[in-house]
Amino acid sequence: FMENLLEKDTLTGAFVIVHQDSLLKLLINTPRTSKGTIYKGYRVQLFSSNTAKTAKERAFAIEKRVLQKHPDLAIYVSYNAPFWKVRVGDCTTYNAATKLRQYLVKEFPDLQTEIYIVPDQINIK
Repeated sequence: FMENLLEKDTLTGAFVIVHQDSLLKLLINTPRTSKGTIYKGYRVQLFSSNTAKTAKERAFAIEKRVLQKHPDLAIYVSYNAPFWKVRVGDCTTYNAATKLRQYLVKEFPDLQTEIYIVPDQINIK
């Protein structure tokens, strides 16, 4: 649909300029399958720690920060002993995960050393 908007009209030569957030473009271009399907894909990990005294608290603080800026972004906090992890997104391709990672590094520069792409089971809605 978006590609059709960007093409010039054959009769008038008119075209549409679309201004949108890069995350919206990423979400629109992420391939989807049927509702509720669990699929092999990728997520972007923002945090992982096994520090017993602080890891859980920090994981939920990071989740809160992300949700405040992006309430519609899928975020997952998990505990797999001894690690607390925070992962974001349900990307069906590595390319989509790369774009999401780049966006998150810009949005949360203080976490950039911890942000990387991981293969994961993803939810497709």
